[in-house]
Amino acid sequence: MSPFGEYETSGMHLTNETGMPAVVGVEASNCTVETSGAITKNKGTNINFIELNSR
Repeated sequence: MSPFGEYETSGMHLTNETGMPAVVGVEASNCTVETSGAITKNKGTNINFIELNSR
């Protein structure tokens, strides 16, 4: 897990090309997450996930 805590965020676009899992906390809203890893937790509101092909 990331050593960073969870913080409120809105309207963010995150691209995860690491293959590591994506975890979205309860304080996230209206965000887009592009990921090549598994989505292991989504506690956010209105989160759009886009699956990236493995490279």
